[in-house]
Amino acid sequence: MRWVLIVPFVLQIFGAVGLVGYLSYGSGKKVVEDMANQLMDQATNRVQDHLEVSLQAPEQAVTVNDHAV
Repeated sequence: MRWVLIVPFVLQIFGAVGLVGYLSYGSGKKVVEDMANQLMDQATNRVQDHLEVSLQAPEQAVTVNDHAV
């Protein structure tokens, strides 16, 4: 009689804990992927901005030299 009451109760607990764990893992994985994509986008934008600023000086020098010639 004791097993008839204990086993279903324990199975329900393990089932509930397993389900919540699975759902939180999937949600956490999605959040981490979204954050990684945001960080990659920010890094890409910063590199592009830095390149644009760094490449303006040579472009201006070429323009000045072109006008001087």
